[in-house]
Amino acid sequence: MTAKLECIFCGKAFPKDTRPKAVRSTMLHMASVHPEALAAALGMVDDSEVGKVLGE
Repeated sequence: MTAKLECIFCGKAFPKDTRPKAVRSTMLHMASVHPEALAAALGMVDDSEVGKVLGE
């Protein structure tokens, strides 16, 4: 069985042999590559604060 998840921000796919491995890989990717977007999606920061972090 192959489990495949995709990053909700960039669409990168993470096919793994088990669902827990796919979840882990996807979450680690989102946390390391898209930390500001992930924090905003989880409601951890205001959308206005995200622009400040990104230097906008």
